[in-house]
Amino acid sequence: MTQASPLILLLGMHRSGTSLLGSLLPALGVPLPGPLIAGDQHNPEGYYERHDVTALQEQMLIDLQRWWPGSQGLLPLPEGWLESDSALRVSATLRALLIDESSRQVGPWAIKDPRTSLLLPLWLELTGELGLPVRLVLSVREPCEVVHSLLRRDQQAAGMTVQRAQALWWRHYRQVLLDGISCPLLVVHYSHWFDPASSRQQLARLRAFSRPDRNGGGEAELSAALTLIKPEHRHSLSAAPEPAELPERVRWLNSELLALSASDPSIQHLARLSSRLQPEAMASSEGSVARFQHLRQRVKRLLNRAR
Repeated sequence: MTQASPLILLLGMHRSGTSLLGSLLPALGVPLPGPLIAGDQHNPEGYYERHDVTALQEQMLIDLQRWWPGSQGLLPLPEGWLESDSALRVSATLRALLIDESSRQVGPWAIKDPRTSLLLPLWLELTGELGLPVRLVLSVREPCEVVHSLLRRDQQAAGMTVQRAQALWWRHYRQVLLDGISCPLLVVHYSHWFDPASSRQQLARLRAFSRPDRNGGGEAELSAALTLIKPEHRHSLSAAPEPAELPERVRWLNSELLALSASDPSIQHLARLSSRLQPEAMASSEGSVARFQHLRQRVKRLLNRAR
């Protein structure tokens, strides 16, 4: 039986460069199929998100009373959310979508939606049942830049605040590192795309990760893809006053993610990072002791596998 073409999930915090990432993958031979959301004043080149997937995930978060930019978006998903009526409806629709799209693909393909960062267990459950290989590409952007961008876009519509934006940045990346620990992962950093010394190297890593079946590619392909990066679309470098001080946990995780973007992370590194993120789930309302123990066992298994 022929193995299904791998699905690449593009993850990260909103306003963190996931759309730029989505624009680069087709130039490397990785399509983002489906009806995509057009560009606007916030993303002139387009969002590279499927209308249907984004609408499904947005509505599910609303149904679960966890609309991501609102104050409730900071709360953990409700206990047993995967068995909720909303999740079951979304799961059935996504299952049909994945079966249909995967049957059309002859190589790696991608779906981009930052909301998947919070709903990753649903995707991993579905793709596991379908035997669909999954790879994760995580786009990271400096938290201060994300805060500025979110305030400019969502302050009126969602009452976005500096503190909420910082906490949302933390929540999105933390969830990916906890829930996606068993998947192949590549971390890319938004700032690297605008640095001539690092953009080509990061793009080459992205190509090697997303299209290993092609055994690399020519320099002409990389050069053509790099022309899609437009520095004039990079905002929020100094568009608003800097927050007085980022929370310590945000500074720490940002430093860890920046380091991960410089080289391919080992299983041991990811497992230890995940382990450092776990105690918060036990100490706060983000999870039970049982969930903490489950996550700890997953980390132990990964470390044993890597030895």
